[in-house]
Amino acid sequence: TPTVTAPTASAITLGQTLADSTLSDSTWNWSDSTTEPTSAGTHSYTAEKIVNDANYYDYEALSGFTFVSATNTLSTNVSVEVKRAAASVTPPTASNTLTYGQTLADAGLTEGWTWENTSTVPDVNNTGYTAYKIVTDYDNYDYSNLADFDYDETAHKLSCTVSVTVTPTAPTDATTASQS
Repeated sequence: TPTVTAPTASAITLGQTLADSTLSDSTWNWSDSTTEPTSAGTHSYTAEKIVNDANYYDYEALSGFTFVSATNTLSTNVSVEVKRAAASVTPPTASNTLTYGQTLADAGLTEGWTWENTSTVPDVNNTGYTAYKIVTDYDNYDYSNLADFDYDETAHKLSCTVSVTVTPTAPTDATTASQS
């Protein structure tokens, strides 16, 4: 019985294929290098190699390997660490222009996003208000390094500041001072 050591594989990132994972022994190849893992984590895939000395050794007796004598192909399962991919998020936008006196609930938001406080009456001159969404694909995507977003890893809450356009109402003595 020959002595054979299964190869190890380098880690890849979700979105890459097995072709991007290098096997530690160059005599081994992925059975299907076009395979693209569908989730982050550690997964097992088949690697194989052609053995030229099958006439001298009993490869079928190896534990943890499969040998196909017709093609002299030896195969085994190899673990691959698939890392989370960097998340890509489009910042939300307010759907509607408000007239002073309306609340953020009236402004609407890009689908999936919610105002932190829907009852807030935005000022005409504002620097934006906080909106958030709860992300559900955090096992596969890393939200922690997104520019212009804050991410709470415990609550899986992604938040950012969203600009709101507010037009003043027709001025009256009672409303002029409160709109600025």
